[in-house]
Amino acid sequence: MNSAVDPMSPRDSRRSLVISVLLALLAIACYLPSLVDRNGKPASEFFSDDLRFISDNQENLAHWAKPWRYFQDATLVATPDDGDIYRPLRTWSFALDLQSFGAAPFAFRAHNILLHALVVFLLHRLLRSTPGLGGGATFAAACFAAHPLASEAVAWISSRADLQAALLVLTTLLLARRAENGASAWLVAAAAAACGFAKESACVVPALVLLDHLLRHQRFERTALRPCLAAIAGVAVYLAVYLAVRDRGIVGQVGYYGGSLSHHLPFAIHGIARQLSLLVWPTRLNFNYEPVLFANATTTDLWSALGIILLTVGFVVVVGRRCSAVVLGASFYAIAIAPSANLLLPLRSVLAERFAYVPLLGFAIVVAALVPAIARRLARVGRGIPVLCGLLALCALGARTAARAAEHHSPLALYRSTAESWPNSYSAALGLGNVAMAHGDFSTAINVFERSIALAGVDATLAWKAKIALGRAFVLKPDLQRAVATLAEACAAVDRNPTLAQQLPSLDAECRFALATALALAQRYADAANVYDDLMVRHGETAERLDARAEVERARVGSTDQIIDLYQRALLLDANYHKARIHLATFFKLFPALEIEGRKQLREVLYRDPNNAEALRIEAEWKAEAGR
Repeated sequence: MNSAVDPMSPRDSRRSLVISVLLALLAIACYLPSLVDRNGKPASEFFSDDLRFISDNQENLAHWAKPWRYFQDATLVATPDDGDIYRPLRTWSFALDLQSFGAAPFAFRAHNILLHALVVFLLHRLLRSTPGLGGGATFAAACFAAHPLASEAVAWISSRADLQAALLVLTTLLLARRAENGASAWLVAAAAAACGFAKESACVVPALVLLDHLLRHQRFERTALRPCLAAIAGVAVYLAVYLAVRDRGIVGQVGYYGGSLSHHLPFAIHGIARQLSLLVWPTRLNFNYEPVLFANATTTDLWSALGIILLTVGFVVVVGRRCSAVVLGASFYAIAIAPSANLLLPLRSVLAERFAYVPLLGFAIVVAALVPAIARRLARVGRGIPVLCGLLALCALGARTAARAAEHHSPLALYRSTAESWPNSYSAALGLGNVAMAHGDFSTAINVFERSIALAGVDATLAWKAKIALGRAFVLKPDLQRAVATLAEACAAVDRNPTLAQQLPSLDAECRFALATALALAQRYADAANVYDDLMVRHGETAERLDARAEVERARVGSTDQIIDLYQRALLLDANYHKARIHLATFFKLFPALEIEGRKQLREVLYRDPNNAEALRIEAEWKAEAGR
């Protein structure tokens, strides 16, 4: 039996294609504000995970011509010791963007927007060819294109995996429909595997293929067997590769996050209820998700959230008696959101808005199913009322999405918005503080970091992170006395609770390095030397740490041999750490017998990095001295 489709004449097909293109353009228009700032200048800042995935990960992204490497090595996804996510398709796309356009956030964001436009295009094609949904397909696809709940997935570069997953899910569904009519099922398997390589939560695609079949036939037909089995085979291929690449495997993946059902179930209830609310009333959008967002939630709040879920389920059941597409669309949403809703995997954090992008496809199915009936009721009031109401709804959604996209043009605007929407959010405060510090607004950073310490409450890890950030802000202000006191307190917290350093060793190293830096700036050189030495005992030697230790020894007029040895050890670890080589060159310059060696070291810097500003400045000074 062939898949049921609404028959369309060639003229209707062309018209439908034009509408699909116009909807894609609507999707692009909603997100144009994310590409430029208020002065019309192209977006120029990466932020949050963009840094570890792109700007600080350019060496790993240099393998763009060998895409298989991203499938073989999960550590290439991010900076060293941070390869905790296996999404090779996203990593490869970042590598292609970097190769084509350089490290320009504008191009990366434009790529995201184009992916969103493609998703909208395919969604309209899918809905339009589904029996019973054709009449509401255009409005449903337009709602998806302009819905603010999708704004994080589209406007934030690091959320590209969600866009890729949605695109591949729709591709799998369309290929599955063709496979029902006799086309090759291998393409379905390939697309299903690609869904997993885009984002692990998209592994539910076989269930979505089955739901799509039921949506069109209202019952299970034998023709669905081939594409469903092919989708299962494709996901099995992905899981086999995943298990081969990731050391911790599936069981370890769950254990990686930890927590019992009783601990993470409240996050599931709150998160799902919040997303259901945002579907209808998309306000108080958030960028940061952490356990303390609902720290002050009461039992009443929990029951209220549960009530929202039950009301939604009740609505679906009641309406579904007359329109089964509503039940299937809601089931699509539920299945797609389940992997990231703290139900199957204990994330123990608030459900991120970007996780709603693929489930929003199910919401579009519900809208497409309801629109014709709602339009008929509104038409009783006036023939133009349905169109007017639809346009007003789309304008409201589009305006909110455009405003949210504009907030994504800079991290400062985004974190300010999030902190205003969620004043009790620890991550919002910490993020705003880090951005303010990066922009040189140290007073704001200090105030916000102090607030984040208060928001951390009794959580030792969160309070420790905030204290380290506060100490760094004091260093940069500079307020060295308070910097030393704050950072020393953070280091003492690790001494009292060693598990902090075991969980986040790089942060402990950063804390001790910042403390030593503050002590050196305060001219407490002996104390700084002790902290640097302790740091290297705990976390090992690096070029930066050895160079900083040498500078302290140089400031306290220590042993010449020891100073030279520290510089040289730094360069043995990293010959391209030019800061240490420049310091060694200037140190050699202090001794007439070593001046030639000093000039040689400076030339070596310029040979390796001809545009090194510091080396060029010192060379110019030395030439001027020689001229005199």
